[in-house]
Amino acid sequence: MALGGNTVVWTGKAGRGKTIAAVQLVQLVTSRTDNPHACRYILVAGTDSHRGTAHQASGIRLVYHQIVGSLSSSAARNLAPMRMAEDIVNHCAAAGTRLLIIDEAGALSSEQLRGITMIADHASLHAVPLTVLLIGMGGLAAKTSALPQLARRVFRACEFGDWPEADQRALVLAHTPSLMDPAAHRFLPQALDHLIALAAGDVSFLHKVCMIGQAGPLPDDPTELPLHLVAIADELRPASVRGESAA
Repeated sequence: MALGGNTVVWTGKAGRGKTIAAVQLVQLVTSRTDNPHACRYILVAGTDSHRGTAHQASGIRLVYHQIVGSLSSSAARNLAPMRMAEDIVNHCAAAGTRLLIIDEAGALSSEQLRGITMIADHASLHAVPLTVLLIGMGGLAAKTSALPQLARRVFRACEFGDWPEADQRALVLAHTPSLMDPAAHRFLPQALDHLIALAAGDVSFLHKVCMIGQAGPLPDDPTELPLHLVAIADELRPASVRGESAA
């Protein structure tokens, strides 16, 4: 993905790893630039800022509040969207921010999304290396393609699909270093089979199980490490899902 005045869209069903990939991207960009502000992550779902409004200014204001600062009611009414975009880009340029990730963007209206794309427009116009990454479920793709003003501003689009089982196994192993203990290999194949069946394609669920498992406490006997993950997964999934998985 090229960094520099672009709008990029990631879509896909829930649980397909979009947010996991975004977190990994934040870590990658931050480590390579040695700048904690190189990438900013914004979650817009669940905020109260855009409820009851669906215009361009309300969309870009969501980003403004988290990047530049809060606005009073009168200032919010009087500050034009393009001026807010200019302030956001200038703030990002000063902080060395190269990537702006906006998660759950599918919850926004087409007009709100159009307002947010003004950020990349202004960055491109003034040659500021800033990419805006919009992440959301399938509705986001429909909104960006239905509105020509949005569609022509999308530099790249990526749809997250189902993960092959081999990749799901690799995800569990990569995020659970304790499983590398040779003693853990006794029950590992059966445990991985159970985890993948229980997840039913939800890699976000697998990732959550791994994070909880690594946080500890770990079993004293490393042989039981895979079974420890299975127990966590069984507890997280509703009984009805466990029953379907076992059937």
